[in-house]
Amino acid sequence: RKVVTVADTLRRAVLSRYEELVGPVPPVLVGHGLPPGDQHARFWPLPDVGFAHSSGRIFGAAVWLPAGTDGAIVDGTKMALWGTERLVAGKALEVGVEMHDGSERPLAASPSRWVATSRRWVSAFPAQHERHTKNAPGLAEVSRWCRNAGIPEPTEAVTAREPFIKGAVSLSPHEARRPNKRGRPYSHVALRFAEPVTGPFALGAGRSFGLGLMVPFSEPKRRRRT
Repeated sequence: RKVVTVADTLRRAVLSRYEELVGPVPPVLVGHGLPPGDQHARFWPLPDVGFAHSSGRIFGAAVWLPAGTDGAIVDGTKMALWGTERLVAGKALEVGVEMHDGSERPLAASPSRWVATSRRWVSAFPAQHERHTKNAPGLAEVSRWCRNAGIPEPTEAVTAREPFIKGAVSLSPHEARRPNKRGRPYSHVALRFAEPVTGPFALGAGRSFGLGLMVPFSEPKRRRRT
């Protein structure tokens, strides 16, 4: 349930270590000073969701950088991550971390779980609404979220307060609030696209902090009658 705390703590650690080991932190990492519409770094906790016994527990985290990010910045970010051994946020969070080295991990902490291709995606954490509206966000509004996240518009979009899959987290208002920001409405999201979309991606106003993180969804296979 500490999705925002984990994401914010990871972000602070990476920015601090980058400045210490590499030099001035570039705009693509801090999210300021970029041309309008440009994507920037996202910090995503990775939960166990989508299976019969999924618990929602956070097993890992990822730093997402937009395609075309300068190779030196990518290498610097990796260096900063290698130099991060603990994430500490007062009494709210203290955990040891290590870089994924390709060895066997829980599926939630493996890149293959999130770097997947599918026509259907659902939220692991609820997405913060980008605008305050009287009605629940429909296809037009969610399509705008997708455009802002740099992915294609869906052909179908459904939102709900409760999760669509096992293990997805139903956060309380204070848990879905970004650091030093006012609270916003939030919803779980289910999407269908005309063509397969490759992840990872997150939607909504809190997508830099793991809110609105999406996971590929597969319908249970029906048993054949004999």
